[in-house]
Amino acid sequence: MLIDRDLNVEQAGGFLVQVLPFASEETLSALERNIAALPSMTTMLSSGLTTTAITEKILASIGAARAIISRSAQPDKRRSQA
Repeated sequence: MLIDRDLNVEQAGGFLVQVLPFASEETLSALERNIAALPSMTTMLSSGLTTTAITEKILASIGAARAIISRSAQPDKRRSQA
């Protein structure tokens, strides 16, 4: 969390990566490398990275990353039909 001199929150964020039981060791190793190489969340947010760009950094070199990111960027059709 980044707090200014007046104690107002300027930037705050985080991420959660849930690994499914069938994930390969290669996938787990890639995630660990990617996360270890990330700057702090406040640094990424302060530099203007979007949540999509941060997700791309976390999932870099993982095969399904592009499909996951493109799906998450689209509106949820189930909500719009309600």
